Amino acid sequence: MQKKVIFVDCFDTIILRTVPAEKTKYLWAVEMNKKYTEISAENFYKVFLSAEDALRNRGRIINDVNECNIFDIASLIY
Repeated sequence: MQKKVIFVDCFDTIILRTVPAEKTKYLWAVEMNKKYTEISAENFYKVFLSAEDALRNRGRIINDVNECNIFDIASLIY
């Protein structure tokens, strides 16, 4: 039986994951492709990565690591 439980610390850091972060982004793209079939999963993935790059270039990375706020990313994608 597969569990759907996520453990985080007080900073919302994922403590244990079975899927690497980059794979999670691609799985998101696959789900978006199911809803918006006119755009391929590969293109959704590229758009996500472009939004991350744009935020990095604007100095919008979190805690000097390679992470961006998901709401900022969603805003750029929209």
